Amino acid sequence: MPRTISIKQRVNTQREKVIQMQNELKRLQQLEQAEVRKEQTKRLCRRAGILESVLPDTAGLSDDLFKEFLVSHAANKFGINILNKLIERQKIMETGNAKELSSKSITVPEKSSKPAVPRIETVPDDDGDDAILFTDEDYGELVVD
Repeated sequence: MPRTISIKQRVNTQREKVIQMQNELKRLQQLEQAEVRKEQTKRLCRRAGILESVLPDTAGLSDDLFKEFLVSHAANKFGINILNKLIERQKIMETGNAKELSSKSITVPEKSSKPAVPRIETVPDDDGDDAILFTDEDYGELVVD
């Protein structure tokens, strides 16, 4: 004789399946988050290594002084302008559109090419001292007090 399952039992079975699926979803989301953290850690370590290889003296700075260095020399109008140009260059390179790359006047430097030399001059500033003004035709101006 076939056994009949009541509606209440079917509802409970479906609820259990929903709970199992929710738990599986949580587990998969945790795995995904762990993968993202792992990639972020790799990227941060790689970039810190690049920075210290280019500017080895930064390795001895305290975290506060290192942050001060970055804020004063990279996170300013000049540095942000350079970053925006690099982001634009990367987007163009990722699309593989060499015509657009040449029309934007963004050059992809060869390994042997030398960077353009910015114009350097001293200018008076607000506190009576002289500041150094770096001017680069591609990236704009940077004033160092």
